[in-house]
Amino acid sequence: MWSWDASAPGRSGAGACRDEEQARQAAEAWMRANRAGTASVEQVRLSLGSGDLLTHYERTGARLAARRHGNGRITWAPQQASPAQWAAS
Repeated sequence: MWSWDASAPGRSGAGACRDEEQARQAAEAWMRANRAGTASVEQVRLSLGSGDLLTHYERTGARLAARRHGNGRITWAPQQASPAQWAAS
């Protein structure tokens, strides 16, 4: 599974997709529709919580960051998750 998220002034979007390509396409579509400057996609896996039996998505460490350029072109680059991002999962 791959999750994506993007934000623009006053709004944000996020979702989950089966593969990286679908997640990138969804993030790019949201970026274009909402004039967002950045987005990210991240590989996740479904995990069963210990003790409470609740499921959640767990980060794997594979992450890409997108940047929307002034001409509308969107580029992607690998990105390392920071310790704060890992703690937030």
